[in-house]
Amino acid sequence: MHRRAFLAGSLAAFAVPQLTRSARAAIQLTDLRGSFGAEVTDLRPEAPDDQSRALQKAIDTAAAKGRPLFLPAGSYTVSNLRLPNGAHLVGVPGQTRPVYRGDGHLIFAEDCQNIGLEGLLFDGANRALGDYAPGLAHISRCTNTIITDCEVQGSTASGIVLERSSGRVENSIVSGAAKAGIRSMEVRGLTLRGNTVTDCANGGILVHR
Repeated sequence: MHRRAFLAGSLAAFAVPQLTRSARAAIQLTDLRGSFGAEVTDLRPEAPDDQSRALQKAIDTAAAKGRPLFLPAGSYTVSNLRLPNGAHLVGVPGQTRPVYRGDGHLIFAEDCQNIGLEGLLFDGANRALGDYAPGLAHISRCTNTIITDCEVQGSTASGIVLERSSGRVENSIVSGAAKAGIRSMEVRGLTLRGNTVTDCANGGILVHR
């Protein structure tokens, strides 16, 4: 990403009035007509058991149908989720919480396009990620990736990592990462705007060409 483009994207955050989180959530939830809902899957918010298989099936089914997957408020104990082309996950900001159970990675996308994550709180629970996983949310070689109104916390590596990808990360919060909050490497057109990074041990937002 060119330094000039990065600065322009950063300055845009001050030039455009920002909606409150609750206002954005209200607009978001009213635009979910036609979405694929968790109520027609085997997912159970707040269930203590591993729901990785059920959530992966819901992600794949919704993406195949070209529809967003809406996850109601609640905690979902999961790991090793993989996003296919067109996957679009939407939750209730601050209340829809995928919690990492360990043994690998939380969420990963590779060689995909049109990926969306909105209103989700990714909780790493300070459980160890696999050696191959540089961040709790890891996007590699993906085009048109949109991460907005999300929270990422408790990662034992970085929070959000984007490699050779394009898109935008907006109005999101990363806290408590053992490494960088948001890290990008050799991206191909990325906007970072309105994000907040706190209590991360090895840098806030790191952009590597």
